[in-house]
Amino acid sequence: MLPHEDGAILKPNNPHRMEMRLYDIESDRYTAQHLYIIGEEPIKTGDWYTDDVNAIRKAVTSDPSYWKTRKDYMKIIASTNESLAIYEEPVTSKLSMFKGMVPGIPATFISTFISSYNKNTPIEWVNVEYEDKGIEEWMGDAYSGEPVWIEDIQLSITPRENTVSISLIKENWNREEVIALIKAKTIRDTGAITDEDFKWMNENL
Repeated sequence: MLPHEDGAILKPNNPHRMEMRLYDIESDRYTAQHLYIIGEEPIKTGDWYTDDVNAIRKAVTSDPSYWKTRKDYMKIIASTNESLAIYEEPVTSKLSMFKGMVPGIPATFISTFISSYNKNTPIEWVNVEYEDKGIEEWMGDAYSGEPVWIEDIQLSITPRENTVSISLIKENWNREEVIALIKAKTIRDTGAITDEDFKWMNENL
């Protein structure tokens, strides 16, 4: 989570308070800001990222060896900055194709962020929802092959608003919640919960 000083959505009027900008205000008491959600995803050509001094930059390479040495560089996953356009890396042409905009941040979360900031409990980490849009493929021949799930993890985006789904990180979990998570993960990975799975949960949780 990175509030940035060069924006126009959030305006703090003192170091300990922040407000939602509803209209343009020209005043020395305000500093325009955008909100950026950043993460350690691979950075590719056309993506936007923050460097080691929190400058906003656009990637011009997808080379993993280039990014491997730049551990403090973080991909911008979502932002209130509506000027961040994404272009696909050209394959056969020098002209890159417009892919879309960096997803936005829901207004409900912005309000939560501001409220927490004003209570001196700033939000620094959040969960961003992803979807597995992969497919199942058969690997091998009819006798020795087996189905394999080919993952395709993508951001879960609300199409109409082009916003991501954000939730606060939960720090404490009760037994029932942990069991529900294990069941969901097991069903997704194997298709069913076995007696051995139930036995393990009863003995270890």
